[in-house]
Amino acid sequence: QALAGDAGGPVLDGSGAVIGMLLPTAAGGKTLPPGVAFALSADDISRLLAPTGLTLVPAATGAGALAPADLTDRALGMTALVSCWD
Repeated sequence: QALAGDAGGPVLDGSGAVIGMLLPTAAGGKTLPPGVAFALSADDISRLLAPTGLTLVPAATGAGALAPADLTDRALGMTALVSCWD
Protein backbone atom coordinates (compact mmCIF):
# COMPACT_ATOMS: atom_id res chain seq x y z
CA GLN A 1 0.00 0.00 0.00
CA ALA A 2 1.29 3.43 -0.94
CA LEU A 3 1.87 5.93 1.86
CA ALA A 4 1.54 9.72 1.83
CA GLY A 5 5.21 10.48 0.99
CA ASP A 6 5.65 7.74 -1.60
CA ALA A 7 4.65 9.77 -4.69
CA GLY A 8 7.53 10.03 -7.15
CA GLY A 9 9.07 6.80 -5.89
CA PRO A 10 9.76 3.74 -8.01
CA VAL A 11 7.25 0.96 -8.62
CA LEU A 12 9.12 -2.36 -8.74
CA ASP A 13 8.22 -5.76 -10.05
CA GLY A 14 9.00 -8.92 -8.07
CA SER A 15 12.58 -9.03 -9.39
CA GLY A 16 13.33 -5.44 -8.34
CA ALA A 17 13.17 -3.92 -11.83
CA VAL A 18 11.62 -0.44 -11.98
CA ILE A 19 8.40 -0.64 -13.98
CA GLY A 20 6.99 2.80 -13.18
CA MET A 21 6.72 5.77 -10.86
CA LEU A 22 4.03 6.26 -8.22
CA LEU A 23 1.85 9.29 -8.91
CA PRO A 24 0.43 11.64 -6.25
CA THR A 25 -2.98 10.75 -4.83
CA ALA A 26 -4.12 14.39 -4.83
CA ALA A 27 -4.01 17.01 -7.56
CA GLY A 28 -6.00 20.09 -8.40
CA GLY A 29 -8.02 19.85 -5.20
CA LYS A 30 -9.13 16.29 -5.97
CA THR A 31 -8.06 13.27 -3.92
CA LEU A 32 -8.27 9.56 -4.74
CA PRO A 33 -10.12 7.30 -2.30
CA PRO A 34 -8.01 5.56 0.39
CA GLY A 35 -6.18 2.53 -0.96
CA VAL A 36 -6.29 3.76 -4.59
CA ALA A 37 -3.06 4.75 -6.33
CA PHE A 38 -1.83 5.05 -9.89
CA ALA A 39 1.61 4.80 -11.45
CA LEU A 40 3.14 6.16 -14.63
CA SER A 41 4.63 3.28 -16.62
CA ALA A 42 8.30 3.15 -17.53
CA ASP A 43 7.27 3.35 -21.21
CA ASP A 44 5.37 6.59 -20.56
CA ILE A 45 8.29 8.01 -18.57
CA SER A 46 10.65 7.13 -21.42
CA ARG A 47 8.35 8.82 -23.95
CA LEU A 48 8.21 12.00 -21.82
CA LEU A 49 11.99 12.07 -21.37
CA ALA A 50 12.84 11.47 -25.05
CA PRO A 51 12.49 15.13 -26.15
CA THR A 52 15.00 16.14 -23.44
CA GLY A 53 17.64 13.74 -24.77
CA LEU A 54 17.42 11.49 -21.70
CA THR A 55 16.89 7.77 -22.10
CA LEU A 56 16.05 5.03 -19.61
CA VAL A 57 18.36 2.09 -19.15
CA PRO A 58 16.36 -1.08 -19.89
CA ALA A 59 15.71 -3.32 -16.92
CA ALA A 60 17.56 -6.62 -16.76
CA THR A 61 15.30 -9.59 -17.35
CA GLY A 62 15.18 -13.06 -15.86
CA ALA A 63 16.50 -12.06 -12.43
CA GLY A 64 13.79 -14.05 -10.67
CA ALA A 65 11.66 -13.03 -7.71
CA LEU A 66 13.35 -11.47 -4.70
CA ALA A 67 12.44 -12.10 -1.09
CA PRO A 68 10.34 -9.22 0.33
CA ALA A 69 13.21 -8.05 2.57
CA ASP A 70 15.61 -7.98 -0.41
CA LEU A 71 13.07 -6.10 -2.51
CA THR A 72 12.69 -3.53 0.29
CA ASP A 73 16.47 -3.11 0.54
CA ARG A 74 16.71 -2.54 -3.21
CA ALA A 75 13.90 0.05 -3.15
CA LEU A 76 15.46 1.94 -0.22
CA GLY A 77 18.64 2.38 -2.24
CA MET A 78 16.67 4.07 -5.05
CA THR A 79 14.95 6.78 -3.05
CA ALA A 80 15.93 10.02 -1.38
CA LEU A 81 14.06 12.46 0.83
CA VAL A 82 13.54 15.78 -0.91
CA SER A 83 12.39 18.75 1.14
CA CYS A 84 11.35 22.14 -0.17
CA TRP A 85 11.37 25.41 1.71
CA ASP A 86 9.73 28.72 0.90
